[in-house]
Amino acid sequence: MSADVYQGIPPHVLPSPIRPLQHHGEIFRPKLLHALNPITALHILCVPSDDGSIDSRPTTFILAGEGPLLKVFDSNRCLVLQQRIFRAQSIHGLSTILHHDERDTVEVLVWGGFHARTLALRVGSAEGLEVKSISDEPEVGRDWILDGTWWPYEPPDGEPWSDLGGYPMRAVVITAHNELYSLSCTSFAEDWQWRALWGSTEASDEQQGGKSILYSAHVQVESGSEVVIAAGTVFGEIIVWSYAIGDLEAGKGRVMRVFKGHEGSVFGVQLSPRVDVGGEMWRLLASCSDDRTVRVWDVSPTSAHSHDSHNNTRSTIGQTSTSATGFGAVESDDDRDAPDNGCVAKAWGHTSRIWRVKWLPQEFISTGRSGVELFSFGEDATYQQWRLQYEHLPSSRPTWDLKPIRTTSV
Repeated sequence: MSADVYQGIPPHVLPSPIRPLQHHGEIFRPKLLHALNPITALHILCVPSDDGSIDSRPTTFILAGEGPLLKVFDSNRCLVLQQRIFRAQSIHGLSTILHHDERDTVEVLVWGGFHARTLALRVGSAEGLEVKSISDEPEVGRDWILDGTWWPYEPPDGEPWSDLGGYPMRAVVITAHNELYSLSCTSFAEDWQWRALWGSTEASDEQQGGKSILYSAHVQVESGSEVVIAAGTVFGEIIVWSYAIGDLEAGKGRVMRVFKGHEGSVFGVQLSPRVDVGGEMWRLLASCSDDRTVRVWDVSPTSAHSHDSHNNTRSTIGQTSTSATGFGAVESDDDRDAPDNGCVAKAWGHTSRIWRVKWLPQEFISTGRSGVELFSFGEDATYQQWRLQYEHLPSSRPTWDLKPIRTTSV
């Protein structure tokens, strides 16, 4: 597959081996046939089969960010698509969603550095996948983007968007200063617009957060009107907050939890799906740090198993007790590991800093295994698989145990 990906780039920007050649007044521009760059982002895309069969398997693609290029591979590891997304900026993250009405269309959100871009892919073409449309220019934000996801609108009264004159699209991103932005348009043919939702310098003083500097973040969609954000700070805290839109689209942010316990910067956080624990639905948060620990926290909504403490803060953003200038007061080991600080389990396993944690989807856990599983990825060039098991007794809080399953060197 060839693509004239350098078309329109000034010659002085191009490395000398690929600069345009001029011969007898004609300019010859090179075409990129193949490239092998460091992989900076990965995403698995599963497209459900439309044949209606119960036994039908979804079509699987692997989306890889290799520097500024997006490459898509099929299940046979064949390259089916290559598209330049940014001129020079590496791709750092990918998010996909199936189109609400057109089931053969997948929308892709791509971000890297200060940039974000969207494109639509058509599934089922002769090559398996093709670009249906792409936003004209990369959208440029005001801060480093840490995470993003599609945030679908909910059609009023359940009517199809096709009957309402179009399908509006919306995505959200969280930046390194704990600011939430939306990227939306009414159709792919129109310009995408940035909109500051919460925590930005454009917001009022009441709306601004503590301006915490983040090393990690995860955005999870609750509904068409609410998202939840987990933010790991440079100073070892984890801020869990939500942003909800009312009937008149006037949104409001609220801090749900502020967790303290890590003894170093928090490099990775991820919220789990709902977990059934003895008939109660829990939500957990995994985190990792340069203190070499993997920790699991309870971030469930207020219920019988929620706990009350100074670390279980609920307030409007702008009234938090988060540390903005350092690690804050030093806690004793007993205080740091007390059950009411929200940490339900922690473990060591890596010999150096841990960069990322990721929950394993429930459908991939072998039959007969109890609990939930997660992975951690470390600077020691290993990834570790963990199982979080629980014992739930009547009239008492469950006890949790985080145990390693295997360690793999890469």
